Amino acid sequence: MTVFFMLVSGEHRHLPKAEVGAILEAEGLPFRMLEDSNRLLRLEAPPPAGLAVSKRSAFCRLCGVELLHCKASLGDILSSLQALGSEIGLNSGESFAVRVWRTGDSQSPLTGFEVEKAVGRVLLTMERDLRVDLRRPRKLFVGILSGRSFTFGLSVDGEGRKYFSSRTPRRKPFFHPSSLQPKIARCMVNLSRAAGGKILYDPFCGTGSILIEAGLMGLEALGGDLRKKMVKGTKVNLQHYGVENVHLTLANALAPPIRQVDAVSTDPPYGRAATTAGVPIPVLYRKFLEEIGLILKPQGYMCIAAPSTLPLEETAEEYGFKTVGRYSIYVHRSLTREIYVLRRM
Repeated sequence: MTVFFMLVSGEHRHLPKAEVGAILEAEGLPFRMLEDSNRLLRLEAPPPAGLAVSKRSAFCRLCGVELLHCKASLGDILSSLQALGSEIGLNSGESFAVRVWRTGDSQSPLTGFEVEKAVGRVLLTMERDLRVDLRRPRKLFVGILSGRSFTFGLSVDGEGRKYFSSRTPRRKPFFHPSSLQPKIARCMVNLSRAAGGKILYDPFCGTGSILIEAGLMGLEALGGDLRKKMVKGTKVNLQHYGVENVHLTLANALAPPIRQVDAVSTDPPYGRAATTAGVPIPVLYRKFLEEIGLILKPQGYMCIAAPSTLPLEETAEEYGFKTVGRYSIYVHRSLTREIYVLRRM
């Protein structure tokens, strides 16, 4: 088992931890959470866990293999670093860089820049001909000053923070104002425990936000919508982002044309700009839960969005679902979105 540490987004307090746990469950990787404090997560898991989270997560900003975890004083940091010796993993002639972040709850007087310089000087003494390369280092060491502690290790390669910017709703060739932001869409895919070799279903596909994120993660997905305009628009968006492993159908979510799926992630219509084809929102959700309960495999997960004015726990239980997570997301003054994670019993 390996100890990993992660700097997660501060946009939501509980979603990042839930997403990381869901990713590891989806990938069949056991884990033990060691710390969940503000924006720092530390956990013990098999070696593939770091890359799985780094590649899939919406809210993990960096992931590292932990080399040291100590008190956030310069003396403790440097003595702990020197004690690592060859365990640091640097080889003669390699290039490296050091990046240190400071979270809002850090109680240390140190700045990230101070730690970067001090750590870099120590690392330069560990092997011959080492050099600092801030642009394209062979190895990137990352550290986090959080609370009273400092966590440091070797970065796990993953996607950068700017990765989602090209897929915001207004940058898609087919736009609709009710579209999900790509980070939320990806997080919802992950919360559904979708995995390779299984089928994810989005019966209210809209402009395809959820399907795009699933496809870019290499997952097989099926999407449907009652409106031909939305199905055509989703196809345009999928092609624009080069997503090929997604299948579309013109279908009523209350009469799904399939027999069984492994996971469901969906955002039914409920906002001002959305249409429910004349079906009252509470009725729409109730009928949908009844129908989806017939095709989602036993113990399968569904991640579904709903307005905060429509609590789903009791209705979900009535149709054979257990609520395992609920997270609030502020959208605008008149709408707060609730993200529910339901498991079919």
